[in-house]
Amino acid sequence: MKKIILPKTELAVSKFIFGTANLFSAGTNKKRQEILSAAVDVGFSHFDTAPYYGFGLAESDLARIFKEHPELTFTTKVGIYPPGGGGSQQKKYLVESYLEKFLRAFLNHILTFLFQELKNHWMIV
Repeated sequence: MKKIILPKTELAVSKFIFGTANLFSAGTNKKRQEILSAAVDVGFSHFDTAPYYGFGLAESDLARIFKEHPELTFTTKVGIYPPGGGGSQQKKYLVESYLEKFLRAFLNHILTFLFQELKNHWMIV
């Protein structure tokens, strides 16, 4: 599958996004993992999810795949949670590891920008 570079970043993602809103309807955990693995195999590298999807199972299912494929990316939503909150260790791993990735990339981008601005405005000869 073709990948695109997100503007103003170095992040390459699949041109199409795999949505997980209906993943729960696949049934068993094994079947959901097979579907996600097949999506990765055909080239999906970006996934859309939310804590509410599948009463929290979609994010947990993705966490397992992301442990095997750390190059994958995802978008999620905040503020919509399943009954009971939907907390889990897999979700904690998913959020913490990708939050760290995002913050590192963001800081690198900001520091590079600031360095360029300083260099442009305070040229040292």
